[in-house]
Amino acid sequence: MTSTYQQLQRRYDRPCLPLDDVRREYLPHISSDEYLMEAIRTGTIRLRYVRLGGSRLGPPVVYLRDLATWLDAHDPSNTKPATDPVA
Repeated sequence: MTSTYQQLQRRYDRPCLPLDDVRREYLPHISSDEYLMEAIRTGTIRLRYVRLGGSRLGPPVVYLRDLATWLDAHDPSNTKPATDPVA
């Protein structure tokens, strides 16, 4: 059985995805990146994003490992508790 992280690695050819792509693919009910970033900051959505280049102005991205952890935490067939409550 392959892990969610391994599946994401096979699907995408890079270590992180733009937040906009994550929103469109996994959270289509959210209409804007700004709303998603606010939901993440307030803890409504427990997904971690970072800005590339270490700057406040860098584009927001989600690393595949963080996305996999978040997806696993929301999988109803997953009977194991999430190991990282922040992700």
